[in-house]
Parts: sequence; structure tokens; C-alpha cells
Amino acid sequence: MRRLLLSLIAGVLMSPGLVRAENLEAEFRQPPVENRLAVLWFWANAVTKEGITRDLEAMKQAGIGRAVLSMTKNHSATIETNGVVFLSPEWLALFRHALDEADRLGIRISAVMSNGWYQGAPWVTPEMGAQMLVWSETAVTGPAVFTKPLPAPDKFRKGPRSGISGKAKGQFKPVAVLAFRQNNQGELIQGSMVRLDDQMKPDGKLNWSAPDGKWCVFRFAHVPTFVAMKQDSPGFTGLQIDHLSAKPMELYFDKVGRPMLEAAGPHVGKTLDRLYEDSMELGFYDWTPDLPAQFNKRSGRDLIPMLPLLAGKRMDNGIAPERFDLDFKEFLERLLIEEHFGTFRKLCHSCGLALQAEAGETRSGIDTKAAPDFVMDEFWTHLERKTDFPVCLNRNAVFAAHVYGRNRNTCEAFTSHQQWLETPAQLKALSAEAYAMGVNHLTIHGFSYSPPATPPPGDVYFAGTHYNPGVTWWRGFAGPLTMFFNRCQTMLAAGLPVTDLLYLDGPALQEMIKSNEMLREDARRFWKFDGISAHRLETAVRADSTGRLALPDGQTYAVLAVADETIALGSLRKIAQLVQDGATVWFQEVPRRSSLVSDGAGADKEITAIVKSLGGDRTAGVYPHGKGRVLTGADRAGRQSIGQGAAARDFFAGMHADAMDRLGIAPAFAYRPGNPAQRLFFFQRHAGDAEIFFVANAQRDNTRAECTFRVSGKLPERWDPVTGTIEPIRDFQSGTGKTVIPLEFAPYESFFVVFRKPATAAPAPAAHPAPEVRAVTGPWQIHFAPARIGLESFEISAADLFRWDLSDDRRVASFSGTATYSTDFDLPAGWKTKQHVRLDLGSSPGLYELTGAGGGSYDIREDVYDSLCAEVLINGQMTGTLWCSPYRLDIKSNLRPGKNRLEIRVTSTWHNWRLANKFAAGKHPWEQKGWSLPPAPSGLIGPVVLSAE
Repeated sequence: MRRLLLSLIAGVLMSPGLVRAENLEAEFRQPPVENRLAVLWFWANAVTKEGITRDLEAMKQAGIGRAVLSMTKNHSATIETNGVVFLSPEWLALFRHALDEADRLGIRISAVMSNGWYQGAPWVTPEMGAQMLVWSETAVTGPAVFTKPLPAPDKFRKGPRSGISGKAKGQFKPVAVLAFRQNNQGELIQGSMVRLDDQMKPDGKLNWSAPDGKWCVFRFAHVPTFVAMKQDSPGFTGLQIDHLSAKPMELYFDKVGRPMLEAAGPHVGKTLDRLYEDSMELGFYDWTPDLPAQFNKRSGRDLIPMLPLLAGKRMDNGIAPERFDLDFKEFLERLLIEEHFGTFRKLCHSCGLALQAEAGETRSGIDTKAAPDFVMDEFWTHLERKTDFPVCLNRNAVFAAHVYGRNRNTCEAFTSHQQWLETPAQLKALSAEAYAMGVNHLTIHGFSYSPPATPPPGDVYFAGTHYNPGVTWWRGFAGPLTMFFNRCQTMLAAGLPVTDLLYLDGPALQEMIKSNEMLREDARRFWKFDGISAHRLETAVRADSTGRLALPDGQTYAVLAVADETIALGSLRKIAQLVQDGATVWFQEVPRRSSLVSDGAGADKEITAIVKSLGGDRTAGVYPHGKGRVLTGADRAGRQSIGQGAAARDFFAGMHADAMDRLGIAPAFAYRPGNPAQRLFFFQRHAGDAEIFFVANAQRDNTRAECTFRVSGKLPERWDPVTGTIEPIRDFQSGTGKTVIPLEFAPYESFFVVFRKPATAAPAPAAHPAPEVRAVTGPWQIHFAPARIGLESFEISAADLFRWDLSDDRRVASFSGTATYSTDFDLPAGWKTKQHVRLDLGSSPGLYELTGAGGGSYDIREDVYDSLCAEVLINGQMTGTLWCSPYRLDIKSNLRPGKNRLEIRVTSTWHNWRLANKFAAGKHPWEQKGWSLPPAPSGLIGPVVLSAE
């Protein structure tokens, strides 16, 4: 009965929890907790009950719905001695207190079941830790009696951060000793293998009577990588566990997870509803002790005779080591999924918990993210030079969520080196790009614990966009920004994503997703696409009665795209069946050979035959086959070269438009720009009778565009996630299969266009009388209240508005905090009777954009984001908060005839004060990276204008 109950609990936790159309409006106005913003909550070993309560109450007040609790070091509040040690009785008591308080406040907790980034512990022995394959090679010419020690293994497969640790000396564990005869070309002769394990002595000496010929003797072994835990706080350190074997995961769960769950008590499966695994930055590993048996189990082949292929040797049967290396990487990926993530998820489910994991470091990431219940990746605040994305934005996580039925996919969001530079408007703009790529939940990196006695900005983890009460703008602006995220995430979790193209994963897709097509398609016509692994295609996709490709959770696609010359034979067989059943397949490239050695010697011939039978090798065109059709060829006339050197790659503008036009599939979204440089983002969801489009201005300009949505017969509405307002759109034209709407956008403005109600005819556009306008010119009294405790307030007078960072007054140029601008103005006669009286604060100072790999060396582009955060008071009454464009609000309700008092409270970030004082909260070198950056533009620059209509 207990097992059944846990199974039912887990089933509820794993269900998609889709927002339905009938609940959409209510949940948009009051987003449910599962759609609310999450934060990585970094604990130092200086954590206290008082500080825990303060943090959670601040989260609640800001509207945060989830905290991902992680114990770390390199946190300025870390105490190297006498601090709270992870998993100690004191720590477990604090963990329980956090759950008690989170339950009281209605906040959910995800717990990182480790000290630092991933699983490791003091009791993890080298044998339990990650392993790598190593070998040595010895040439022997026979006939001869060979009685010499074989060299210690000193070679290894190359990969990121690969290498034999100096600690591995004497730690070699044997795998196999093999001898292969070589031909005159130096190739190993298949079938000549002699296994010599039993002729090796413990001291490494080989006694072997070598037959006639040239032989290569391999001594294969595995050694521990000695990769230790990362960011592990003092008192609980050690090696990482082996992620390719279930047994270390099971032992780790027993020794670390179960004490945490026992301490959590009744909160398990409720307030504590997920366990979390952070970045898998594990270094290089490619072995586990039972790997040959696992290989045989999954492929039916003996790995031992193939080991020389992993050593880079060629066989005389024509098998290239590069091909087998891809085969082996795919096997390792499946092993990681099943042995580590699969085991971890099974253990979570047995306790009524879900697994959330940031599962990186794999070939593509699509399959690896199949096992977690909540798939995750990350993106940073700065851009990479070789892409037009924020650093680390990986669309494979989105693909995995879509093709595996994981409705909510989250991103570690806004990770940063810059320390307190970020503004709410910048974070909003960055989030819009992620949302347009299919991300529908953010976990901000991060909310650092800070001892209550530490003066602001407080103690912080060494990296990240700091999203806690130590930020200058937290009090007035974190709540509105969080509500923006919450409303967007509610809409973007509704129903299912609308995606037309499904790419079979391979090198072409992985290159394609390094560019944001919405920044590069000159025609501004868009169809969304996903990627799918060969394994998922072969086991889960079918053609439905309409010919669409269908997945078990209801997700469908119009076209399957094949973009590489190599393909798994099983995938091509599946494709042939799908076309026969009515599906549409697009061969961008003609598959010519197998991508897997495991397909066997005759695979290439069968691939050629299948492609020919489908007509995939014909000249460009659309051809019927079975109940379906095949599109061949790809228009690459719009080739764009991106990046330089090793990062150079191609993007083919118009390729998808040409293909979809030939197939008669209209774009999901298109727009006619108001100016040549204009760019818009979008994403679409379908929920019951509602079509939901997220649309966003990708630039810091006011703009207007004629937008076309693939919807007809329904009334469009504008849902604003900043204000929460829902308004009918009156100016639109509805045609066959489309609705055309002229839309206006403020800089980086984003909103939803929702079609849910029938429209018999377009209502007449509302009339907008010309407004009467009056400038508010001052003079201004400006009271500066520094955010740093111990600094004195000061006041100045100014006839005109100006940028603080350009001031000759050092107090103003380096100011961080809130400055209140005060002046009086007279309300013109008759304005009190107007329908609207609006205050416009004018332009925001322009925050710069950073491009680079980090390390403190960036390319800087000026005036990319808004930075103004302002609260407006009229006659002493709070009237509104403005933190993103348009910086405008209706102030009529607080006005009185005659003279009125205007106060504008402007809050800047810590950045300029930090630069002036070379401030770093801790000792980690990343905390000093931002010192080389220029000051941030700040202040109120106007013009401040009143208008009435």
C-alpha cells in the first residue's frame, strides 16, 4: 500500500500540469505557484535560522514561488572553520527549519542533494569515483618470445579537460591486454586478436610467445579521474561519484539523500517536492568497471575487440575509429541517462519526489534530458562572440522538454561575472529572448544567503545576477519584475507548444541552433522547430490520421527534417514507415551512409536503397509516397557567414521559407517591419480553444510592425504581463487562415496576443484625440540617499536633468542608491476633466551590452538596454512604479487643481559605487572581473512631459 501511495504521489508530481484555456485569465492575473519564478538559494556555512526566515519572507514578498537550496563555498559568508557543516545534525536542523518556514509562506523547495555542484563526499573512494580508459602500445615482431614489462598506460581519448591525473599513478585497474597483427598499411587485421590477460604478471611483465608477423600489443586499463566536488563548503569534501554506474548513485542516495528526507519529515512530497542536480561540470570520464558488460547488454556486441578503435587505430575491415567514437559516445550517453539519471529519478519517485537536473556535458543533450522530470539548462547575461545568443543558451533543453512531454522546462537564468550591474529592464529583455526560444520557466542564479548583520550589498556567491534584498532596487522593483516573469511563465506553460518542424538530431541541427534565426531571417517569416534523438524517433513517433508526426503526450509536427548525410539505419527504416503512413519528410541532404558502426557492414547499401525507394535522391521537389510525401533539396542561396576562425559557421536565411512554401504550410508568425533593422521575437502555444502568441521587440527602439498570425475567425486580445491588463485589439483584419494586426512596441516591450473568442467582424479602432502636452522643466531639488550604510545623504539643486555618471561631483558620479527629484507644476485649467493625464519620464539612460567569453575581457556596445528604475509620487501619494519602457503612467487620480508636487525616486545599481571603491564581497577572483568595466549610465535624463487627452 505504501509503494502504491508513493507511486500515486509521484504520478501527480510528474504530470504536465497544463494550464487550460478556461483557467487562463484567472491564472494570468494570479499565477499559480508552479509557474512562479524560482531562485538558486545559496547557503554559506554561516547560515542561521534568523537569516533563513528573513530570506524566505523576502522571497514571498517579491512573489518568488520556489527556492533551490544549495550549500556552497566561494561565498563571501563562508566561514572556513567553526561553520555549519553540510549534513551535520546542525545543518539538518536548519534544513528542517527552512522547510517549516517555506511551508508557512507557501514557497516550494528543491534541494540540491550535495555539497556544492554535484554528488561527491568524503567517503567516496577513487574506485567509486569517475573513471577513464587508458592504454599503452608496444610493437612486437614475431616469431619471438616477449618477456618484458609493458609500459604503464599513458594514452587516453581526447576530450574537454581530459588527462591522466598525477594521483592516478599506481591506481590502474586492468581491462584487457590484447595483441593484433598488423598489415603493411599499419591497419589491425580483424580476427587476429590474441587476448593476453592471463600472461601478464602482477608487476606488469608480459610473457608471450609471439607468432610470426608485426604485432601491436595494447595494455588497456582504467584509472580514477580524481575529479573532486566543486564549490563544496568546508567540512564535507571529496571525490565525485561515478556517473556511469547505478551503484554509486544508490549508495549516495542512501548516505546523503535519506538523512535529508528524514529531517524533512512531513514536507517530503509537499513543500519539498523535488531534488535537484546542478551543472554536470565533471571533467572527462568514459569508463566504469562493468562497462564491457553494459555495452554487450545494450548492443549485443563484445567491446573488447573494438577497444583499439577507441585508441584511434584503423581496422582492415574499413571501420574508421572516428565512426566508432561517435558510436561509443552515443552508448555513453545512454549509459548516463539510464544508470545515473534513470536511477536518480527512480529513487526520487520512490519517495514521492520529482527530479530536476541541469544535465549537460553530452553529445547533444536531447536524450540526456529525457530522464529528469524537469529538464534544465542555463543562460548568462553576456553574449558569446561566436553566437548571437547569451552565453550557454542551449535549445536542446527545450527540444527535450517538448519531445519527452516535460511541459515545464527551466533555465538557470542570468548567471553573470559582473556583480550588481544588471537592471530589471535588462533582465526583462534577456528573458524575452529565452521565452521566444521555448524556455518557459526561469531559475535565477541566484539568491545568496547573507548574515543579517552584514551591511548591503551583503555577502554573495561569487557569480550570478544577485536577486536578493541586498540589491539596491529590490524594495520597489523586484516584485513587479517577478510578476512579469510569473505571468509570462503561466502563459508559456499553457497547453502545448506549436512547432512545425521536427529535426532528426545530428551535426547540422547542432550547428543551426548556434544562431537565433529570428535575428537573421530577412523575410521575417517564421516556423518553429524542435530536435529529436534517433532513439526517441524510433520508439515514440507515429503518423496520426492527418499525417502529422505525433508524440504520446499530444505534441505534433507537420514535417520531419533530415539534414545530415549520415543516419542510423533504424531511424531511416522508421522514416520510411512514417511516410508510408502519411507523414511529410524533408531530405535537406541525401543520407548516404550509416552513422553507427553497430548498424553493420551492409547498412550503407540498405540506406541507399531506402532513400531511393522514397525518392529522396531526386532533384529538388515534392514527391508523393505511400500516404505521405517527400520534399528534397534545400535552398541555401541565402548563406550568411557567422563568426571567424574555428567558430565560423553558416546560416541559411530563407531555407525554411522556401521549403514550407513548397509544402503549402503558412508561417506561424510573420511581420512587415517598420524599418529595415527591426527585429521581433515570438513563441506560440495552443491551449484548448485559445491560440497564445508571445511577441517581443528585440531592440531598444519604439517600433511599429504589421504582424500576421496563423489564426482566423477569432478576436485578438492584448495581454500585458507588466501591468496585468487584458484589452481587445480593435485594429485588425481577418482573412483565410490568418489575422493581420498593426502592433506598436516600446523598447524591448513584450506582451501576449491571445485568440480565444469568436470574432464576427473587426470592431472599429478606438479614436485617439491629439493630446495636449506640457513639459515639466524644474528646477529640481535632488536628495541623494546612498544605499551603503555609513554614507551620508546629500542634496543638490539642478536647473536641468543630467546623467549622474558624467557629473564632476564625485559623490554623484559614484552614487548608488535612491535619489528623489522634487519640483512643483501647475495643472492647466480643464485638465482635471480629461479622461487621461499621463506623466512620461522620457528616455532611460542606456545600459551597455557585453560580448565575450568572460574573464573580464569584453566587447562593449553602448546604449543597448534601459536602466531607469523610478517610483512616482504626486502630492505625497505613491502613483506608480516604472522600471521598463514605456516609462509612462496615468497620474490623473492623484492630481488636484492648481499647484501639484511631483516627486520621482530614481534608484541606481551598486555598480558605480563598487567601481569607485573597488568593492568585492569576497575573495574569489571572479568578484573583481567587473572592476575593468566602465561606469553605468544613471540618473533621470528626461525630458519629463505631461500629456492630457
